[in-house]
Amino acid sequence: MSATPAPSVPDVRAQFETVLSSVLSGESMTADTMERRLLRELLALGRSVCAVFLATRAAATMQQTHTDARGTQRPYHRHRARTYLSIFGPVVLQRPYVYRAGVGGVVPVDGQLSVPATACSDLVRETREDLAVERPYHKATGVLRRLLGLNVSTRMLSEHLAEDAPEVAAFYAQQVAPPAAEEGGYPGPASGRQGSAHRAPRHTEQAGAAGQRAETRRQERGDAHRPVHHCAGPAHPRGGGGELVRADGCAPRATGARRSAAQTALGDAGGQRRSPG
Repeated sequence: MSATPAPSVPDVRAQFETVLSSVLSGESMTADTMERRLLRELLALGRSVCAVFLATRAAATMQQTHTDARGTQRPYHRHRARTYLSIFGPVVLQRPYVYRAGVGGVVPVDGQLSVPATACSDLVRETREDLAVERPYHKATGVLRRLLGLNVSTRMLSEHLAEDAPEVAAFYAQQVAPPAAEEGGYPGPASGRQGSAHRAPRHTEQAGAAGQRAETRRQERGDAHRPVHHCAGPAHPRGGGGELVRADGCAPRATGARRSAAQTALGDAGGQRRSPG
């Protein structure tokens, strides 16, 4: 996109009438076509109005001799041009440059308007960095290119973020902590805590209910003295010996020879417990 020079005020008015006429005469356009076309035309109109504003302010600073706040006088030297990348697109800014040998030169209008030293306006820089903190740099610049037609390099974005990053800690240090009454609840997994919004997974609830039913059946059969472990989760080997443990740390149900050995051990233990009585 080429930079827009400052047009005359009648040209801006004519440009606005053209935009309005295109909307009023667009009976055959769909809403999407109208919206996309209108966005392009409004961005072009915004560039023109922005260029008129900057040119008007720059002309107001034109004088043969400029005196700064320290009383230093500098005579007018020449006009200097620069590109100002606004949110509407690039604009050419012509402004007076004053210079004095041994003192140096300044551009008075840049200080009056707080024009950044880089090409990007503060709004473009802020928007671009807001996008960059949530997505990769090339996607952040791609949003501005697709929506607003702004061509901004990822290198410039990286440099600006590096410049602004040291200010983040000072910014948050100035912020006031929110009242305790407005704090959110604890979102962690601990059950029974006040403010916890955590809910156990459905498969865990089902496993727990199945375990309770199994315990009830065991009590009805009269063998409630045998311990029951309600475990949920798949079994996986632990260590190098091939011993299986469940994902939740419980041992899996014994099968085959292991089950017989476990029953024998439980029987022996039960006999030893009963023998003293």
